[in-house]
Amino acid sequence: MTSIRASRAFQGFGMSALQSVHERGSRSVIWSFSILAGITLGPLLYSYVIQNITWQMGFWFVTIPLGLSIISIFFFVPETTYIRKRPSDIPSADGTSEKKASIDDNGPSSDNESAALVRKSYLSQLRIYNGTFTRISLFRLFLRPFPFLLSPVFWFMFLCFGMQTVWLSLMPLCSSTIFTIEYGFDATQIGLTNLGGLVGIVLATAITGPLTDWGTVWLSKRNKGVYEPEFRIMFVGSMLFGVFGYAGWAVGTTHKMPWIGAVACIAMANFAIIVSGSAAVTYLLDTHGPNALHVLALSNFGKNMVLYGFTFFANGMIASRGVKVSLLILAGCQAACWIASIPMYIYGKRVRSFIARNPKLFQNGQEQDLDDTN
Repeated sequence: MTSIRASRAFQGFGMSALQSVHERGSRSVIWSFSILAGITLGPLLYSYVIQNITWQMGFWFVTIPLGLSIISIFFFVPETTYIRKRPSDIPSADGTSEKKASIDDNGPSSDNESAALVRKSYLSQLRIYNGTFTRISLFRLFLRPFPFLLSPVFWFMFLCFGMQTVWLSLMPLCSSTIFTIEYGFDATQIGLTNLGGLVGIVLATAITGPLTDWGTVWLSKRNKGVYEPEFRIMFVGSMLFGVFGYAGWAVGTTHKMPWIGAVACIAMANFAIIVSGSAAVTYLLDTHGPNALHVLALSNFGKNMVLYGFTFFANGMIASRGVKVSLLILAGCQAACWIASIPMYIYGKRVRSFIARNPKLFQNGQEQDLDDTN
């Protein structure tokens, strides 16, 4: 058990790295698909390892794709941050310019600036250390995301996306108990039930991108051609599919529902998180823009802490309270999180106005110029 606890600590450090999310629409769906597909396929493959080899070998098999990912990132994902010059660096008509540089990962670059950049060789891009790009101390960098706790958008993301991921992540953890009690499945059969979740994920990925993009365009036309980010929140209503999935599974257990019905309920829960999660992430990008990464980091941190706490008693709750009551509790939690989207839809414009009028509130540890001597 000591080795397992130590390995989980190292896994937590690995999960703390969060990539920059800066795309809209369909690409946020692909991001959600990648997360949920990993949650679904992991137990499916791991069940065969447990059944035919040992549970310890499952950890060794996980190291293979993780090792390949590390190698691929090192060789094929170069550092993209660089010191972007200000307009004052562009030579003026008399040939003079002020030598000031700043970092801006989000602003557009000019043609003169792009021409002035020196293209690095492939070998130089493999350097592990590329220097520093800010004067901010590590302590202030650590504190940078925390002011976003004051943003209502963070709490909307935490409830409608982060906590929904917690409920869904509990399903693989508890599926062994549920399917053993109700259907007498072995490890391999329990793993195969995750195929229902994969079907829901694939269906949601196929329709969510075009649906949300077309839907926001249609709503904008109905709004006299004015786009409102709150249009995205309407698609968070798909969380109700998850409510029906959990509640339907709970009710079905008292009516001797066949196992295919339980698998269909799992598919509904996975379908719900893809559609609603993609809409929530896109709304976050519309409201906080380049600072969306900090909100996602906080949301993921809170979600992981809650999920960690649930792992201590989730299976015990199912064994003591029963499958029906436990699933109804999940349905109630899912419904409560969905209700949180209603005030955000009503007051979203005021929230965006508050964020726009108080930019300094969310600027803790913003990038400073390397060569700023003033």
